[in-house]
Amino acid sequence: MLAENGEQGVRAVFDASPPFDAVLMDLQMPVMDGLTATARIRERAGFEALPIIAMTANAMSSDRQTCIDGGMNSHVGKPFELNDLVSALLRHTGRVQPDALPAPVAALPLPSGLLEQAESVGIDMDAAIRRLGGNAPVYGRMLRSFLKDLPGMLTQLDAHVARSAWAEAAMLTHTLKGLTGMLGASDLRASSATANWAFESVAPGELSADVVRALKAAADTFVLAAAPLVSALVESSAVASVAPVVMPAGFQMRCLRDMLGLLRASDMRALDVLKQLRENWDGLKPSSFDALETAMEALDFDLAAEACGQLLAEGAA
Repeated sequence: MLAENGEQGVRAVFDASPPFDAVLMDLQMPVMDGLTATARIRERAGFEALPIIAMTANAMSSDRQTCIDGGMNSHVGKPFELNDLVSALLRHTGRVQPDALPAPVAALPLPSGLLEQAESVGIDMDAAIRRLGGNAPVYGRMLRSFLKDLPGMLTQLDAHVARSAWAEAAMLTHTLKGLTGMLGASDLRASSATANWAFESVAPGELSADVVRALKAAADTFVLAAAPLVSALVESSAVASVAPVVMPAGFQMRCLRDMLGLLRASDMRALDVLKQLRENWDGLKPSSFDALETAMEALDFDLAAEACGQLLAEGAA
């Protein structure tokens, strides 16, 4: 489950049934920050040992110590490596011992020259894909989603600035900084970081016009550079999306049934079953498997359960 602010997050933790296995806590959130939200959770009886993992762009040892002193169990810096995040979740939930963790996903082949093309326009696609365990199609979906959402985010930023809502502007640019970092968009991340600093400064009104202008210019440049990359990534994985569904009734079906039960119980062992499915699927994967992977990589078990059920229905048809 995702919460839009710290207060909603605390309420979701208290209301969850069954209880959450762990909480990913952003330090900078509207309404209630991560440290305050963690303190509220720890005050409630029965939640003293709930694993809470901080997620923040700050990576200094003092920042990590602040998280630990504030009642959190661990710290994962942003942009984060997917394998590191999964390892932290498994470790703190006691699901798998560190020496028994699954191997990273093997790197997938990319269209010739694509990494060089991305690098030439200031996008470190290689590092971004490695952060996702080598899963280039997932990176392509993330990039496509970001390009779709970016205009709305900039419009929202204009509205915040027009109202002198500096805290909201700072939060939005903080989000942009994190997203662009995960995507390897170095120049746009730098502009987002500068804008974030300006909106958190003592004189945001004096700085806002210049930083918003620079941010929009960097966004325009990024969109022009990234759009062709999305097309190439989507085309490289299109075969699996349009292939006929082939669902053997053996190993895959058993795994899917097991996985659906684990997902409904919010059990992290579903990640291990997904790894087995990736390695042992017979033939081309159907498009529903793509939806399952996307949901699992976002750790959205509700959506993953829907996709898993769809795969089971397709296999039974």
